[in-house]
Amino acid sequence: MKKNFLSILIFLLGIQFLIGQNSNNTLNDWDKIIIIDAYHGWSSFENKLQIKKQDLWVTPLEKPDSIIKKIDPKLVNDLVKLIKRTNYDSTSFQKEPLISFGRDSLWLINNAEKLWKEHIRNREIPKEIDSIAISTIKNYQKANKAASFFEGSNWTDDYPFVVIGIIKDNDTITVHSNGQYPYMLPWYTKKRRIYDSKISELISQLLPDAIPSNKERMSGEGFNSSFIGKTYELFIAEKENYLEAKNKYPKTFKLLEKEFEITRAEIIAMSSIEWGRSSGRECLDMYLKDTTISKTFNSIQFRE
Repeated sequence: MKKNFLSILIFLLGIQFLIGQNSNNTLNDWDKIIIIDAYHGWSSFENKLQIKKQDLWVTPLEKPDSIIKKIDPKLVNDLVKLIKRTNYDSTSFQKEPLISFGRDSLWLINNAEKLWKEHIRNREIPKEIDSIAISTIKNYQKANKAASFFEGSNWTDDYPFVVIGIIKDNDTITVHSNGQYPYMLPWYTKKRRIYDSKISELISQLLPDAIPSNKERMSGEGFNSSFIGKTYELFIAEKENYLEAKNKYPKTFKLLEKEFEITRAEIIAMSSIEWGRSSGRECLDMYLKDTTISKTFNSIQFRE
């Protein structure tokens, strides 16, 4: 699959116009934009598109007379300005990754309850967990921790790839991404990484609607559900498991709490005691900490 990406880059760099780079161009000064939009994984496609400033039509690169759609000039100019910006903070994603996805603390406060309801849907949960979960989602520090996972590529069966070339006379600026998460961050230039979901959103609007493309991924589709899923995994799941177990086995908890600190509890299926069946018998899995022993050994835990 990497060979396919290499061939795309060679193709792009071999185009007559893509022979230089000039940072002296004004932010919205361009003649032509080349888009290579490809995917190789469970399926495969490769779209080679262009937009000329003189007519603002999206056309196939090899069939310039075949018009796909007309583009709003403001959309393209906004994209060019964002790509040509030089004052991006290279550490911004590490500091506040949520901002890179166009979201902030106010968005968390206004959407926490909705995000949580969409995540649990009709699933039964301990009644105490609702307030805990919503409070956790509103926590800006924890939200940024969850958002920090949604960049780059991690899987070997999923190969999205997008290259944008902004051409002016004999000079060009290119950015590319192979990000696998919603918005496909980061965007790479020769010297830096750009974490700005607005670039992805604008590019998604340039892509055709009727053919396979990375349009939905770049538009950020699925980000909210992925974000809340990661937040749940990191900060909520263990608390919900604990409460579910405590509510179901209150006498067991009350008895053990006299002698131990229960640091973790979960109801699991122990398939090893149910040989020959597709699922195991329900078991209570607990981590117990003996707080009566000396400080030297106070990190020892027991599992029941």
